[in-house]
Amino acid sequence: MEYTDSITGRKMSFLAQPVPSKPEWLVVCSLPYDYFFGGLKSIQHSIIIVMGVAFVVILLSLLFALNQFLRPLLELTKSISELASDSADLTQKIEVRHKDEIGEVVKGFNLFTDKLRNMILDIKTSQETLDSVSVDMSHSASDTSSIMAQISTSIDDLHTQLGEQACTVAETV
Repeated sequence: MEYTDSITGRKMSFLAQPVPSKPEWLVVCSLPYDYFFGGLKSIQHSIIIVMGVAFVVILLSLLFALNQFLRPLLELTKSISELASDSADLTQKIEVRHKDEIGEVVKGFNLFTDKLRNMILDIKTSQETLDSVSVDMSHSASDTSSIMAQISTSIDDLHTQLGEQACTVAETV
């Protein structure tokens, strides 16, 4: 229990325990409050300091782990953003540094960009072929138009000659 010493004015603590062989007797120990609880205060302060340090260490460890975990995702996000931009560079690949789920996503992204690049190259090649065929067809159409004009002129000439021969035959008859 606690009390204040009337002579010194100090806060005191005492402990009373009956003597087992003489229950009417009571052993009392009285000491200043700091003797009983002073050690507990220093232990309490030590525990608070240790818990604070442990909290800081755990927080720094979590930040480091999150940084290590999120860095590949940030690189993937940056690459996808660059791919979606106007200067889409499909030759870029993301380096696979991890053999976990993030690494698998990065591998899948690299495969996707490879296939997309190949598809675009095929489309470009097809466009060049179509452009060449279009030019050839344009020349062929122009040549055909010239030939058709010549045939039309020949038919007109033939028609005129037939008309003249018909007149000649009619005169001869």
